[in-house]
Amino acid sequence: MIHTKRFEDIMLDLRTLYFTVACICLCLGALLLGKAFVRRRDAWVLWCSVSNLLLGSGFAANASLEWAPKFVTITCANGLTIAGFLTSVISARALAERQTPFFVWPCLVLSALFGALLLGDAESGYGVRVGIMSLVFAACEFFVAYVGVHIARKEHLKTAWALAAVFATTGFVFLARTYLAFFGALNANPSDHIFLAIIAVTVVCLRPMTMLLVGSERRQQNWERLALHDPLTGALNRAGLLEMTERHTQNAARANSLSACVLLIDVDRFKAVNDSEGHDAGDALLCLVTEIIRSEIRKTDLISRQGGDEFVVLLREADLEAAFLVAERIRTRFQEAAQLRHDHIEPTLSIGISTAPNARANLVTLLNQADQALYTSKRAGRNTVSKFSIAA
Repeated sequence: MIHTKRFEDIMLDLRTLYFTVACICLCLGALLLGKAFVRRRDAWVLWCSVSNLLLGSGFAANASLEWAPKFVTITCANGLTIAGFLTSVISARALAERQTPFFVWPCLVLSALFGALLLGDAESGYGVRVGIMSLVFAACEFFVAYVGVHIARKEHLKTAWALAAVFATTGFVFLARTYLAFFGALNANPSDHIFLAIIAVTVVCLRPMTMLLVGSERRQQNWERLALHDPLTGALNRAGLLEMTERHTQNAARANSLSACVLLIDVDRFKAVNDSEGHDAGDALLCLVTEIIRSEIRKTDLISRQGGDEFVVLLREADLEAAFLVAERIRTRFQEAAQLRHDHIEPTLSIGISTAPNARANLVTLLNQADQALYTSKRAGRNTVSKFSIAA
């Protein structure tokens, strides 16, 4: 059992710390709540604000036990703090764009209430109370760190690694507090407990910052994606094709790689589909073209919608014969699929191919040559593939 005088000294230091952190968490929670009303689509912002408000309220209750109203007890403070950490798990799931089942909400409330009542408020149970709560907090922090790693790997967000590192750090600190509490080290050296508490609550204040950074980087990534991609099909737009081709040209020049081929694809009778069946049918046809092209090319190749019913495919390190085989597969598969949907119009694909023997070829030149080959396909009666080869 911790000596009463020493126990009071520890709690005095911790209450000063808790009061400071409570003010920070409450301010962050209020700011995030305002942000949540502005950006209503970001559910994670709302849950992050709720988490910080609960944590701030829990820390404030802990700091004001001596002079607060009688209903503010250690049980109340513990319940608010547990609820705050559990809510941070929900905010992390929302940040990862995962739905949380409805039954989780009552489970969260009951868990916080039951945990607080179970821990009690007796001074003699201080070590056990700290140990159990620290273990629960560590589990929450490690789960959020896992979610951060998942986001970083899936979306390639660098700030998600920072989020995972911050939450993992807090998790390890709480594990250390658990060890000190369960094995009686708090009695022997309470300063270690205070030191770990300072680290823990400091990092707790940094957690919403890392979430905001992840959200900011994700929005920037989405803006860049919208700027470089066609919103209907998800393929690159003209600007995206030029940028990605420039990167490919630089990499290929350094590696002295093989030639590249360009496929210029035009949907035959697309206007007839739009006029007779409506724009929704036309949009579905464009998405079908994109889907078939993606299934026939490699991940390293590029697909771009240039506007209207015209597509460009850049086949990296491919010769003319390989490009012709790819184009034929695309043309054949589209003809078969389109006939099932539009048997009275029979939309098809006309394709022109150009190739360059080295990485120094200009995209504009390749597109012009492919356009000439496409014109040849149109004159030949459509639904054909024509080749145009550039001399070295």
